[in-house]
Amino acid sequence: MDKYPKKVAVGVFLAAFAPDTEHQPSYVLEKDLELAKTLVRPSSLVVEDLSKQKNFSKEGYGSVPRAYIVCTKDIAIPLEYQLLMIKNTGFNDVLKIKGADHMPMNSKPRELFDSLEKIATKYA
Repeated sequence: MDKYPKKVAVGVFLAAFAPDTEHQPSYVLEKDLELAKTLVRPSSLVVEDLSKQKNFSKEGYGSVPRAYIVCTKDIAIPLEYQLLMIKNTGFNDVLKIKGADHMPMNSKPRELFDSLEKIATKYA
């Protein structure tokens, strides 16, 4: 998204960490470290890899509309942490799949399809 923003109609975040343009990508895991420790257990390799990345630009990543699909039963990225990232990052659209775990394509495939279709229809 940052490198080729004109080729991306919308960035969809599904059971994913959501970086912003103000901080290094690892900030999403570090900004509320105590909360993150209680909710998410990212491996040290993830934090290390992200801490080496440069900030995403407002002109690239920040210019692409973003949608977040909340998975309410995700235990890898719990609901509370998903909502915190949504609040801190800002998204154009937020959809929710009730009862979806970290792999909604397995736990709620129809609802995932419906959510993706809604997003695609809006941005196509």
